[in-house]
Amino acid sequence: MVAPLALLVVVVAVGVLGSAGDARAVVISSGDGSGNTTAPAGDFGWSYVGAINGASGVYLGGSGGTGWVLTANHVGSGNFVTSDGQSYSSV
Repeated sequence: MVAPLALLVVVVAVGVLGSAGDARAVVISSGDGSGNTTAPAGDFGWSYVGAINGASGVYLGGSGGTGWVLTANHVGSGNFVTSDGQSYSSV
C-alpha cells in the first residue's frame, strides 16, 4: 500500500510539472557562446534558417510562388527572414 505522504508528493509533482509553460532554448556547444553562428563550409542549408516573430524557423521551399516555413506551434505566422536576408511574407 502507498503511504499517504508519498501519494501527496506524486500528486504535487505531477501538478507542478503539468502546469509548466513553453520553454525556449538554444544549445551552443562552445563555452563562450560564439559557436554555431556561421555556416559550416559547403553547407547549402544554413541560408534557409531564419527568424519569425522573434523565434527561429526553417524555410522548406515551395513552388508556384508559395513556400513553407517550419516552426514550433507557439511561434505563429508572420514575415520570415532567412539568415542571408531573403524575406518571405505570410499569407
